[in-house]
Amino acid sequence: MRNIIKDDLYSIDDFPSEKVFEMGLVSSAIICIVNGNNSAKLLYRASGTEKEIDKVQLKSKWIFEDVNASFCKRIGDYFKVSSSVATLLNESFILKNGDIKNKKYNKSTEYIIFPYIYDDQGKLQNYSKEEMYASFPHAMK
Repeated sequence: MRNIIKDDLYSIDDFPSEKVFEMGLVSSAIICIVNGNNSAKLLYRASGTEKEIDKVQLKSKWIFEDVNASFCKRIGDYFKVSSSVATLLNESFILKNGDIKNKKYNKSTEYIIFPYIYDDQGKLQNYSKEEMYASFPHAMK
């Protein structure tokens, strides 16, 4: 998708620290695309700053802010992260009470369903559809 819009990309207004949507869990951005723009640069605005970015620098992953600040911690600093899932139905994948495989837990603890398993060699594998229904019937519903 990034490669498709890159040539016509005019500007990005990023809201990394603002909660635009009350129930949103991710930061928001407004991407302005002007058909036939074909400029070599785009305008990036965030947190009261504005800068021009050369589109040649935009590769497979677009990073505009300095994410290596000493106070920043990534989820990958704490967990082995293989991929992300955007379901738009978080209550199906974040469990707040109940039990997982007959292991009771209380309301003060949350568990996130990770729809992958590691095989005996530590390689990431997808659950089969049947395994997902057996292990996480409410999420599958």
